[in-house]
Amino acid sequence: MCKTGLDVLRPSSTRIKGAFLAACVLTSDGPTTPIEELEMKRVLEIPFGGFSYDHWRCAIEDQMDFEGHKLAEASDRDNPMEANDYVEVIYALWNQRDRGYGYLAKEYLSRYSRAVKDVTKMPVDLEFYRYDGNSDRIFARIEYKSVKALFAASERDGHDALCYAIKDAFTSRGTYYSLYDDHPENLLSKPLRTWNHNELQVLLRSLAGEVDETQICDEMNESGDFLEAFWCSMSKRRFEREVAARSQKLEPSERKLVRRSLKFPQFPHLH
Repeated sequence: MCKTGLDVLRPSSTRIKGAFLAACVLTSDGPTTPIEELEMKRVLEIPFGGFSYDHWRCAIEDQMDFEGHKLAEASDRDNPMEANDYVEVIYALWNQRDRGYGYLAKEYLSRYSRAVKDVTKMPVDLEFYRYDGNSDRIFARIEYKSVKALFAASERDGHDALCYAIKDAFTSRGTYYSLYDDHPENLLSKPLRTWNHNELQVLLRSLAGEVDETQICDEMNESGDFLEAFWCSMSKRRFEREVAARSQKLEPSERKLVRRSLKFPQFPHLH
């Protein structure tokens, strides 16, 4: 029977590890050969609030502001370009494409994957698939044998947490209209191979729980991931072109000073 609210408890690590071994042998939709399992991967959406949320947006804006002032300080003393001018350049280039967000999304997934392993005590590997800038969502690949292991772990616990997660994710409320059936028994009766990226996310979330995005964001900022993401999102040529465009309002002699003062950060992987 499905439980709700505080009645839902996560399975213990001992039961989860046992379920992982059992899942490699048989699941509700039948056995598969080792070769078939190696070839099968599924795509799932990763639990993620989105870069538009305050903790991500503020961290990105703060880093942009910091980088703009650092560029101004590194320039020649007589450079007429001010810190705010460089900040605007970084903003303009960052927002032109999703390369920077994709870099951050990939690093977020890496840290999220480690957190999942820590909580579930299972060797569930999530491989970065893509970042969708239009919907602000992250997608990953997961081996089918890991999907079966997650399902088996849930099954060992009577699917209590999964039932609650299905109701929580797929029940329409207020202005939110769900396209999914919020009756757990209907999803549980479907072959596991047919579960889509949203349904697999619910399975993962029911076992791993909620990850502290704010903590991951802070860790990424402290480790320099935001810095590299900014400069990975642009090329030296585009950077110079944008600076030149913004210096057109200056006198010719001043524009020459700007060109002479350009300091583009050097990372081995940047072009």
